[in-house]
Amino acid sequence: AHRTYETTARLLAQKQTAILQEELRTSLLRRYWICCFCVNQHASICDTGPAQDSMGVPIVKCSCGVAKHWSGAHCEMDKFDEMIGFLAAVVPSFCQVVAVDMNFMVFTRVWCIAELVEARHHRLQQFPIVHSESSLQKSMQTVTSLDVRNAEASVPADKDRVLDKIHDFDLFNEDLKDLLLHREVGLLSRLSVELCSEAIGAREALEAATQLAVDLLPLPGCAE
Repeated sequence: AHRTYETTARLLAQKQTAILQEELRTSLLRRYWICCFCVNQHASICDTGPAQDSMGVPIVKCSCGVAKHWSGAHCEMDKFDEMIGFLAAVVPSFCQVVAVDMNFMVFTRVWCIAELVEARHHRLQQFPIVHSESSLQKSMQTVTSLDVRNAEASVPADKDRVLDKIHDFDLFNEDLKDLLLHREVGLLSRLSVELCSEAIGAREALEAATQLAVDLLPLPGCAE
């Protein structure tokens, strides 16, 4: 499986969807839970969003009129822990894919880091995917100072809702850093080693091929 998405992002930007479909044809039947699609936005925030998205594109507020539920049994936004626990129990080989943005902002979002730790508590396999090896090396240091109390949420009440579920902030922060940075099994530490090994292997292969080409060249003045 790919551990970086730099090439995929470039193909998407170039609208090379045929290439992506061919590359993914054996994976297209896999099912993923993605909150922005699986949580009913019409029953929550569709009419109260910001004026524009992260790219500066204006957001038109929805006028669907669906009843909104910000808490309680009908609220779909505050039950990520129950959802992870349920899927872990009923879906064989359920795992978590962690798509990490180039600047590692995902680790500053309170929902995201809470879901990371919750998945670990359920002993799920977790697979981080980063933009590139360079983005990983550039931003990895920022993870060392993570503190869930400093994390952000688009709606302040959402942050309070997540923090209310945490009984010991210091222990939570230790679990989070251990999950990501443990020398041997940390998600990011292990990925860094894997990507570095791949890069070294590629360089060695290139050097070997170059040396082979040099060896095969006739020496000056020698008859072929």
